Parts: sequence; structure tokens; C-alpha cells
Amino acid sequence: MFFSANSEFVELLYNEKLTLDAGTRYAFGRLAFYTQDALSADSASEALLKWQENAHSSDKLSIANPLHAPYGMAAMDWLQHWSVKDTLQPRLVLGENAAQSVQFVLSGAARAGIVAWPLLASRRDLPGQAWLIPESEHIPLEQKMVLMKHATPTAHSFYDFMQTTTAKKILIEHGFGAP
Repeated sequence: MFFSANSEFVELLYNEKLTLDAGTRYAFGRLAFYTQDALSADSASEALLKWQENAHSSDKLSIANPLHAPYGMAAMDWLQHWSVKDTLQPRLVLGENAAQSVQFVLSGAARAGIVAWPLLASRRDLPGQAWLIPESEHIPLEQKMVLMKHATPTAHSFYDFMQTTTAKKILIEHGFGAP
């Protein structure tokens, strides 16, 4: 079984005839603007602009690497949506994946980040603040799963479970968008 935050990876496996079918969408990824700075803002865009106003020119903004990470691609798209991509490009610090972009904010390597909301949504123990970014402000993060050709019966059962209402509720509780 293969889960991907980028539906195109599932399509590549399917085109190579390595899967039982073309897969199915199980969720949409969500983005958040996250910082440990104290900001008074009602939205992610307002928080980003306030952070920009208050940040020093050496302060970094963390995102997942957009060359290979879907959450990084969506983060760049959000920056473009607010016409700040070119301004903030020199201040970006790129995580190898979505989890590392959160870690950069937690460690202080970056003052803020545009990160995967599911990594923050159910975590009450993390310091700082996060604002959910509306899905309409960035490219969709369609996530798909697929069974590989030689999937075991257990994988088939889990694949079936992931398509139930119960599984969808769990994913939504942990910050994913409904498929």
C-alpha cells in the first residue's frame, strides 16, 4: 500500500502498472502559518503580514522544499497568492519534508513557517500560534492511496477501512480536509 501527499506519484505508479488500480483520494492536505512569535491576528494572511512587519531581515521562514514536497509547493503558491513570494524568497529555509519545516520553527532555526496543518492540528503541547490557511488560497493538496500489485490481505483490509466514514472522521480530527 502506498500513501502520497502528491496524487501524481500514485499516477506514476499506476502508469508503470505497479498497482492494482488508479488509487483513491483519501484526504486533502491543509496548510497553516505557524510562529512562536506573539501575534494578534485573525487570519493566516494577517499573521503573515504582521510577522513580516515585525521580523528582522535575518529572520527565516520555514517551508518544505517545493522541488519535491507537495506542502512546499502549496506554501510557495500561498506566498504568490499574497504577492510576497519574491520578497520572502531570500529568507526561506527549506525542510526536506513537511515535518522538518515544523521542526525548524520549533528549534528556532526559523521564526515562522508555512507548514502542514495536520502536524499541528491535534497538538496542544506545541508552543506558539498557528492559523489555518484557506484551501482556496493555494493549490490543492490532493492526497491519494493505492494498493500495490502484491498487496497482502491486511493491506486490502486497511485500504477498505481508510474509505469508511470512521477513517474520514479521524483524518478530519487530525487536520486533513475531507476527500
